[in-house]
Amino acid sequence: MAWGNEEAMSNQGSRLSRKLQEFAKDIGSSAAAQAAASVTRLVNRDLAVMEINSGLLRVQTLMDQMAGPENEAVGIYSRVEGQAPGHAVMLFPAWEAGPLVDAMTHQPYGSTSDISEAAKSALSEMGNIIISSALTTFSNKTGLSFRPTPPEIVVDMAWAIVSSVAAFTFKIDERALMMAAHLSDERVSLDSLFLFIPDAGSLETMYHAYTRQLADTGLDVLANFVLPSINIQPTTDMPRPFAN
Repeated sequence: MAWGNEEAMSNQGSRLSRKLQEFAKDIGSSAAAQAAASVTRLVNRDLAVMEINSGLLRVQTLMDQMAGPENEAVGIYSRVEGQAPGHAVMLFPAWEAGPLVDAMTHQPYGSTSDISEAAKSALSEMGNIIISSALTTFSNKTGLSFRPTPPEIVVDMAWAIVSSVAAFTFKIDERALMMAAHLSDERVSLDSLFLFIPDAGSLETMYHAYTRQLADTGLDVLANFVLPSINIQPTTDMPRPFAN
């Protein structure tokens, strides 16, 4: 009888795990779509959104797959307070920073050759807009409040940036919501990775609030806001710029 109870609990756990993945893919793809739209407005260019990937990954898996000396990245970090606190991190390859800064500051292509303090200021503004956009989507999907702190920017190896966030507190969840998008035109390219690393218990809080909201409305509350032309391909693999 005890074994039967354990089997039932295992089956329930598997079902919950699948539902959490479905939740992560839905809320992640919606958040990534809105963040991508924010970037196109910010740089004032008609960037094509080539793909959006989302899913739920273990933090250690993220760090393992990011390991590699070639994965230098710009990281924009914000602590998130509210009803489901955690940590928001936006990452993109360091070599993409110059063209992005040029586009944001309306300079000729190739003007920004290094990540100066002025460039960091522009990138921080972009990160703040993208993080706020993603968290607004989280809020609309769950009905919960999310309050980001002013962003911090760092240039380092991608795995080191995520590792430093994970080491920041022992109260984080072992899983992270991953949202990745590839945007480009003839001059600007952005392979961005957005991570929400929840505090312990926050992921379940978000999931239960999300299911309650869907049950109350009977609708996907952001269905009208997801960009219809975007090719959404949920995945649990790392986006190509950061895969080892």
